[in-house]
Amino acid sequence: MRIGFLYSCKGIRTQNGFHRRFKLRESSLSGSHLIPYLRPDSAEAKTSFYLRIPVENTQSVKELFGEILGVHKIIRKQREIFMYQNVRIHLDCVENLGDFVELEAVMDEKNQDIKSEMDKISFLKKALGITEQHLIKGSYENYKNES
Repeated sequence: MRIGFLYSCKGIRTQNGFHRRFKLRESSLSGSHLIPYLRPDSAEAKTSFYLRIPVENTQSVKELFGEILGVHKIIRKQREIFMYQNVRIHLDCVENLGDFVELEAVMDEKNQDIKSEMDKISFLKKALGITEQHLIKGSYENYKNES
């Protein structure tokens, strides 16, 4: 089976997790953002709600939130992004954890059909040979404890 993917970008990211669902992302491609998000910890596909808040003075924000909330975890990764329709295919090389694939269907105002998005994810999982045994529960941050 052949599938056409659009190569999007390659970059380096560092994430400072101040709290379980609140992080500062520093990206070599898109700059720095505070990202609060809500998402269940489960291995199956899940809905995630988040905001990306641009940050101008990264070092000051990092120090301030680090002092207020403490730094929970720091995750460093290299990420390549490919696109299939509106689905982002993230190829991540996470420092001290390994290599991972993340499939992220991006929904917006005109694209609100969860079932069709789940169908795209299922199609890509099958095409890429991703089975239930490959899925992880939680985020990289959860597995950082074990390394």
